[in-house]
Amino acid sequence: MIIGSHANQLRELRFLDVATGWRWLNARIELGDVKLQKDLGQKVRLVDVKIVVSKQNIARNFAHLISRLWGLQFTEELPSAGGVAMVGDDGKLRVEFHADPSAGPVGPILHITHFEVI
Repeated sequence: MIIGSHANQLRELRFLDVATGWRWLNARIELGDVKLQKDLGQKVRLVDVKIVVSKQNIARNFAHLISRLWGLQFTEELPSAGGVAMVGDDGKLRVEFHADPSAGPVGPILHITHFEVI
């Protein structure tokens, strides 16, 4: 994953396939507001993270994409324990990382302005 920034603000995620040489994957994620763990006053190591999605179609499509790109398991059922990356769309697409499904976000929190598979 390559993180692009401008004026000290994270703006874009691009992806390289390094399994058989180097090649760009045809996916791009444009970021709006980003809150990192340090911005939230957290220092948590997330393990066994699963992608959890709300029922909206745009969120579901995005969750499938990042599940493949990040190599994380996709589920529509909230697990009882373990780290989760919750993908939601309540007017704005976002990803929130939680150390435990019942706890608040620990970061990062990514607000997505646009994503595409080219």
